[in-house]
Amino acid sequence: MNSNNQPVVLVVDDIPTNNVLIKALLKGKDYEVILSQSGAEALGIAQERVPDIILLDIMMPVMDGYEVLARLRSNERTKNIKVIVISALANKDDIRKAMEIGADGYLTKPMVPAQLYEILEKFTQNPGQ
Repeated sequence: MNSNNQPVVLVVDDIPTNNVLIKALLKGKDYEVILSQSGAEALGIAQERVPDIILLDIMMPVMDGYEVLARLRSNERTKNIKVIVISALANKDDIRKAMEIGADGYLTKPMVPAQLYEILEKFTQNPGQ
């Protein structure tokens, strides 16, 4: 949480429009939203800020979301951050792979805003648990 007791949400998607959309959906909600457009950038932010939750796309260039997730889980400082995958990959194998690596949830695109709000509320009521 930030100094205003707002949960910090890191949104990671290489498509700027998707980041802006999620930030707009969270406007007026009680979250601090940080945007990232690459896996490497997201890992740096996560290490520095340790957000309460990360909304992570899978299909990104250079470092995909699976690798980002694996690196988050292998790092002592970031291993307990709640990570929700938001991806257009919707088959069972993709979902299973993300969950096996350590995702805490999985939403498919196009995303239903009510599902996003529900999962954020679930994971930010008691950050770190």
